Amino acid sequence: MPTDHATLSLKSVFVPSSFILGTVDRGLSIAQTFVHENRLRQAASSLGAAQFCIEESIKYARIRKPFGKELSSNQGIQFPIVELATQAEMLELLILRTAVRMDGASQLEIERDLGPQVSMCNV
Repeated sequence: MPTDHATLSLKSVFVPSSFILGTVDRGLSIAQTFVHENRLRQAASSLGAAQFCIEESIKYARIRKPFGKELSSNQGIQFPIVELATQAEMLELLILRTAVRMDGASQLEIERDLGPQVSMCNV
């Protein structure tokens, strides 16, 4: 739900060097890396739930027999399940590819290059 966001301004703030994470003026890279890693984990978690649901749908379609015929023999049931399974397989490969790229990238590269792939994983 869209809402107003607060604005925060800090002026004349002293941060001891022992409290600085990473390189000065590169804080966004650290934050983006953290956010992208968590978004990728969430996408993988959601994928696992989707795969479970697809498998359960297949099981149900095999045991449910209205009018004495398995639902799984009906193309109207097969096609949507196959489409979902295909999308899940493609998402799994995209998540794995993005994770591999993220593992080999610096924080700056993650911030600069991987945002679109992480977003695609979350769609």
